[in-house]
Amino acid sequence: MIMKTIGLITMAVTLVTLALAQPQENIRKQNVEVVDQFFVKLEQLNIEEWITLWAEDGKQIMPFSPVGFPKELTGRDAIYNQYKGLPDNYTSMRFPRKILPMHDPDKVLVQYEGIISLEGGGEYNNTYIGLFELENGKIRTFTEYFNPIILQEAFGKALQENFNVNKN
Repeated sequence: MIMKTIGLITMAVTLVTLALAQPQENIRKQNVEVVDQFFVKLEQLNIEEWITLWAEDGKQIMPFSPVGFPKELTGRDAIYNQYKGLPDNYTSMRFPRKILPMHDPDKVLVQYEGIISLEGGGEYNNTYIGLFELENGKIRTFTEYFNPIILQEAFGKALQENFNVNKN
């Protein structure tokens, strides 16, 4: 009798654990899909749809950005302003990526490369690590780590022009 009771309790605990874990797993899958769409829309140079993935008060943080390039963009409008010129300056963008969901379902880590053909000729190729923090299916914070020397070498003095830095 005691063994049967212990067995039933163990089964009940397992079922409750699984029931509680399922919503977390659904959130994790949804957030991984949002992050994947972040890259798909960039590869399509579809900034109008890409920006809809961001929360209104979203933030992009670039702690290693070079001098004269923002370390942080705050708000969807500022992020859009930074990215809206990409279709005019790039002929193609590819982002081979490895998406790594984290224990916290609202955080996703991505290891990726940027293989970008420039409109004026040449390429900008860099390697990145990105930490996405999402809330309600929208990107709240995106912290992007990249090699700033490669960025400066690819664009030189045209860096600010290509990225609408400090322009509205």
